[in-house]
Amino acid sequence: MCGSGGHYSTYVRSEAESQVADSQRRTQVADYDQDVSERLRDLLRNVNERDSSAINGHLDEVKRILEDYVDDSVTLRFGGSVSRHTYVSGLSDVDALVLLNQDRFAAADPQELLGRFEDLLRKTLPDSVSVKRGDLAITLTYKDGHELQLLPALKTSTGVRIAASNGEGWSNVIRPQTFAKRLTDVNQANSGRVVPVIKIIKASLEGLSDSLRPRGHHIEALAIDAFERYHGTMTTKAMLEHFFDRAAERVRTPLHDRTGQSNYLDDYLGGRNSTARQELSTEFARIRDSLKTANEEMSSHSWLNALGL
Repeated sequence: MCGSGGHYSTYVRSEAESQVADSQRRTQVADYDQDVSERLRDLLRNVNERDSSAINGHLDEVKRILEDYVDDSVTLRFGGSVSRHTYVSGLSDVDALVLLNQDRFAAADPQELLGRFEDLLRKTLPDSVSVKRGDLAITLTYKDGHELQLLPALKTSTGVRIAASNGEGWSNVIRPQTFAKRLTDVNQANSGRVVPVIKIIKASLEGLSDSLRPRGHHIEALAIDAFERYHGTMTTKAMLEHFFDRAAERVRTPLHDRTGQSNYLDDYLGGRNSTARQELSTEFARIRDSLKTANEEMSSHSWLNALGL
């Protein structure tokens, strides 16, 4: 009896120790996840804390000033770029798509259009507003610290055209509202977390070479694909991990362009399983695996470093 009682006592003690170890592990994981989340919140503070009322006021002011020059505008309002990063390439980086009147802004190429739009803003806005020209958009910085990203587009007899995604010439006729609505719907269905996740993804990929770094619009489309039917944990950390896991496979196959700019929005990568697609898939998989390793080590530094942040 003593022998069996001793074995039972050993079993109970082992179970108790196992439960204590499990509890400690869960606490460590929770602390680790919280640390990563806090660092991500710091990175996104400039996006999440934008004053919607002030931003809308500035947008309305711009529309009033430009009413004689603008046929229409599509307010996107996803928010500005992540602090310290200026990767403005895609609808999620832009506050408004400004549709300019073709008769007043007939232009030979998109850069000429962008230059004329920049000149107009400098002449019509108060001196207190800083006007900065980028590759595709104009950024307005106000004395209150708020920024607006405006993407000029040319409204033609056949539709809307913007600068081509490769920076050379005009895009095909596009339907920006279609893509914007889809991105908005997916973002809202995921508690408004998709757009901030996109911004972090773009920031994390800034260091890639021009030949490897995916275009902003492509990243947005991959995010829509990843989160249209997402049922995972609704945290930025978990969603970033899901994106790279999903994108590592999805990027191997061309994505249809719903804006109308081209048949496939990522045709710059070539056909299915092209060398460029395999290289980008490998990069996404490397980030995915590095995030998993950081989770195993519970190292917030390694986790953020895997994203280059």
